[in-house]
Amino acid sequence: MLEAYFVRHKLLAGPKILERLWTEGLVALHYADNMSTRPQDYERSGEVALTRLHEAAKHGAVVGAEYRAFRQGSIRVGRIDAGSKVEAEAFVDASSGRTSIYKFVRMTAVKEVRYLDAPALAGLRPQQATITKWPSARVLLNAITNNLPLPVEVTTLDPAQLEVLCFEYLRMKGILSRLLAPIGRTMIDVDILGLDFAGRRVAAQVTHQQNPALVQAKVAALKAHAAVGMRLVMFAPKGTVTDASVEHVPIEDAFATLLGDVEGHGKAMVAEMLGQRRLP
Repeated sequence: MLEAYFVRHKLLAGPKILERLWTEGLVALHYADNMSTRPQDYERSGEVALTRLHEAAKHGAVVGAEYRAFRQGSIRVGRIDAGSKVEAEAFVDASSGRTSIYKFVRMTAVKEVRYLDAPALAGLRPQQATITKWPSARVLLNAITNNLPLPVEVTTLDPAQLEVLCFEYLRMKGILSRLLAPIGRTMIDVDILGLDFAGRRVAAQVTHQQNPALVQAKVAALKAHAAVGMRLVMFAPKGTVTDASVEHVPIEDAFATLLGDVEGHGKAMVAEMLGQRRLP
């Protein structure tokens, strides 16, 4: 399976240049206006970025590339074939007349993927880097590039999707009646905070983490919010929680429960999360 990379195109290019990059499936960098493609000929940030581009070109990669100034809500997914050439070319912005020299690699098997159709990609997007490895999206990008369905497994969900799935599990099981805060990111140690049908608080933490020691640290952090009458729920992989003072729901069980829910449309929700309209 090829390594995955994320590329964010925050270029000084005008719309026509971005349109060309998008249309031709080019992954481009702009660091100093010279024709050299050698990383050592650039300052630190340019050297790091160009080194990563060379690594992808040498070994091959699957890429998710954003061109938000030209096309919002979508990402360009494609493959860089092993042994591809890193090229340099002067691009002219037709609107301003500005000339900029971009270093780029051409993708193959390129397709447009809307974030609405593959929401995991939106949730997994790196926040700042221009070009970086993207291991969390490796399975997804390889599946998209090779026209394969995603594995129907809980590990395929991104962290935000897993939080939503666990919320729906609590609601489906009659554990949760109402939310008291948005799911995730509101509190450091609590991903889901709500009320049960008796008006008592329910606090839950959600994680993909497989390391029992790291999961136990999350359990301890969750317990710090405990209060009389509050129900504490820890969603984590099987075998990672040994503390009986919190209720452990394996994420695999939560996933299987939603996947098996046909009449309540849980299965349809999982299918949408995986970017599949139907599941067997």
